[in-house]
Amino acid sequence: MLRGLLLGCALFASHALADDFPKDLAPFSEFDWRSGFPELGGHRPPVPQLGHNQATITQNGNDNRAVALQFGGYNQLNASQSGRANYAVLLQAGVKNSIALIQVGDGNQALIAQGGAFNAAQVAQNGLNNYVQILQMGFGLRVSVTQNGSNQVARVFQRN
Repeated sequence: MLRGLLLGCALFASHALADDFPKDLAPFSEFDWRSGFPELGGHRPPVPQLGHNQATITQNGNDNRAVALQFGGYNQLNASQSGRANYAVLLQAGVKNSIALIQVGDGNQALIAQGGAFNAAQVAQNGLNNYVQILQMGFGLRVSVTQNGSNQVARVFQRN
């Protein structure tokens, strides 16, 4: 019974008590981020000067799949898939990273993730059922992988 009473007070009393709490302890619906933060002298936090990411994905054939995510600024991504059932997952976080991927054939897979700045990954897969996995974390890392043929596996992990 006491538990139910406490739950009822928690659910229904928050709006009634909001006027009694300082602004920073009020319910979230009472908070207006546009009016600024007292901790910042009434100012809003600065807007990050990021963006300008570019991604180009070209697909020819059937059942090709590509997922690209970029966070940060001035990252560049170019992916081309020709054939059937090629798969690519491409992730970049940071500044001025680049990925260049070419998949020609069937059933090729590429998983590429980069975090940091000025990293570059270049991958060419020509054939059937090739697999590449790349993870780069750091500054100024470079990798180039070429797979010609079938059923090849390459894994590259770099950090500094």
